[in-house]
Amino acid sequence: MNVTADQRTKVLKLFNISESARLLGMLEQEMFSRIRSGTLQSPKIPLGKRLYFSSDDLQLLAGKVQKKSHR
Repeated sequence: MNVTADQRTKVLKLFNISESARLLGMLEQEMFSRIRSGTLQSPKIPLGKRLYFSSDDLQLLAGKVQKKSHR
């Protein structure tokens, strides 16, 4: 089954790291760095050979990113 990026984001509500970083207002490299260091969870939903964040995951991550930036 081939899923376009538009279908993936609008219908399935799944986001790759680049899209997630943009939605969370952070740089992609910062997002990768935080995932590697363990301060943010890594994406868990497999689709093809890649992993994605769900919209629920992004809401949880948004809370963590906001708390971290207010310190």
